[in-house]
Amino acid sequence: MVELVATSRDVWKMLKTYSDKPKEKQKTTPEESKTVGVDTSLMDLYLEDTTRSSLFVNAMSDGWDKVIEIYTRKSVAHRAKITNSGDTALHIAVIGGKKTTVEQLVSLMSLEEADKALRVKNERGYTPLHLAAFVGNASLCDCLASKGCSDEEIRNSPGNEQDKNNQNSSEKIGAGYEKCCILGERDKENETPLFLAAAMGKTDAFLCLHAYVLPRYRDSYYRGKKGDTILHVAISGEYFDLAFQIIHLDRKLVNLVNERGISPLHCLASRHTAFKSGFHLRPYYNIIYHCKYKFKVQLLID
Repeated sequence: MVELVATSRDVWKMLKTYSDKPKEKQKTTPEESKTVGVDTSLMDLYLEDTTRSSLFVNAMSDGWDKVIEIYTRKSVAHRAKITNSGDTALHIAVIGGKKTTVEQLVSLMSLEEADKALRVKNERGYTPLHLAAFVGNASLCDCLASKGCSDEEIRNSPGNEQDKNNQNSSEKIGAGYEKCCILGERDKENETPLFLAAAMGKTDAFLCLHAYVLPRYRDSYYRGKKGDTILHVAISGEYFDLAFQIIHLDRKLVNLVNERGISPLHCLASRHTAFKSGFHLRPYYNIIYHCKYKFKVQLLID
């Protein structure tokens, strides 16, 4: 492992190195906006109000032993929305960073049950994995993604067989994989957990989730609202350490444009505050200014 220092100028040089003039504007495919819905309305009817109330009270008061007990006795509780914002007990555990509790709750789910429970969304369209990516908790991302992305299901899915027979068809990208892997779930802003991690600058969570996405399906998860890619949002947020790593992971992202025809290079060029000022500053302010644009980057080198 080699530790480097990356600045906006380093990202600029890499973008210039790997960029070329796009022949045509890339468009988001229908599959990239596809989500797998989970209807919990009927399921909710079969969970008693007392049980739902108990889940809420114990989850909010850190009484996770009782929540685990309910999860053990009633699998329907795994998908029960217990807050006004549509969160499940698992959502609450994730946002609270309860690693051990999340692991216990997830371990109580069969693969079939987990496929449904881990897709339940709150009012913002966030699954538990979206929340883990949002707060940047890599260990929780790993726990949820490992349970929600079954290699066996992916290999045997009908959609995946279609992808194998149509590898040159962009419309088929992600079709089978998205049905079997929770990484394909999108929130109301049309963002996957991977995209959300990039948008929030959560490098560890991003790298964790990126490792779960099969190479030939990554394009489906790289884009979000208005066609922006993970590289666009990393640069827009001035997370240059993350942007630097994204370019190393997939250089073709340098040339992808959003719906307005804006490339990552254009995006970086418009960030005037990303580059060192030419104005002469006093020593004290110069130190602060200089430190502002230093970022530590860890690159895994084979």
